[in-house]
Amino acid sequence: MILAAIKQAILGVSLTLVSTPAFAFACENTRPHWNAADGNVTMLGEAVHILTGSGAIGLFIVMILAARFQNRWFTFIIAASALGAAFLYYNAWTSADPKSTLAASIAEGCVGPPYGGMGVLILAAFALIAWHFFGPKRQQS
Repeated sequence: MILAAIKQAILGVSLTLVSTPAFAFACENTRPHWNAADGNVTMLGEAVHILTGSGAIGLFIVMILAARFQNRWFTFIIAASALGAAFLYYNAWTSADPKSTLAASIAEGCVGPPYGGMGVLILAAFALIAWHFFGPKRQQS
């Protein structure tokens, strides 16, 4: 009984020390429409957030154009761009400064792991290259 009260007191004091004003507004800045009552953002939720951004949608549109026109250099540049975007998401997630807004957002739960969105970008890049070399136009010649 006393041990539980001591653990609760230590936990309360440590959480009070951790919650500084810098951490309080992290999710308001990074994800203004996130609600704490919804819980932490999952990998699927983060993938939806990444893949519905204007950059990813533009990248998918350009990937469709690259698949349509079958230009080798254009295809490689777009596939490399998709792989580069996946690398940038991974780099931002793993090397976030502990005092940054991203690290505070991850700690609060409004930013989830980006592995789902990264996986979709990587698969789309490899699918684009496979379509270029093994697509219907290449099979006919």
